[in-house]
Amino acid sequence: MYKIKDSGKRQEYPTGAVRDTSEDKIRWDLLPVEALKRVAIHYTNGAKKYAPNNWKRGIPTDRFVESAMRHFMQWRLGERDEDHLSAVIFNILGIIYNEEKSVVKTYPQ
Repeated sequence: MYKIKDSGKRQEYPTGAVRDTSEDKIRWDLLPVEALKRVAIHYTNGAKKYAPNNWKRGIPTDRFVESAMRHFMQWRLGERDEDHLSAVIFNILGIIYNEEKSVVKTYPQ
């Protein structure tokens, strides 16, 4: 079954409680929740428009790049008709997802 990982290092608290240290562990608590909320709203709206996780079905990386660049430039040019920065993050995360899943799909040139 599951085991509790142990680094062998301990942190003791004034109360006497002891825990494994957080050294070398991912610090999820450092992510900006306000920004993540906007991105989550973008995913929610996309799920309503297309389907939940539609983007995982195989959008080519170069399509994510094209869309990220377009949304970034729209934001840079002052367009505020959509949350363009959240769209940029959505597309960047799609690129990262493709890399993590070794999905190297591109349109024919």
